[in-house]
Amino acid sequence: MERQRALASEEEGLKENPLMTSTELESMGDFYTRQGNLAMAFLKYEQALRLGRNQPNLHYKLGRLFLAK
Repeated sequence: MERQRALASEEEGLKENPLMTSTELESMGDFYTRQGNLAMAFLKYEQALRLGRNQPNLHYKLGRLFLAK
């Protein structure tokens, strides 16, 4: 439920600022990971993957988040 609300909020954010690149979203995910906010990190990595699926580093980072839970 919390994840769905966060995802909806993030989708709105992407609509407002669609110019974020996959690299920028990945950096934001890295920042949230360092801050311990794994839910937001997960969302940022997912958004980055939507912009470019062929990014093994993002799949790796998402896998690390799954293992951390």
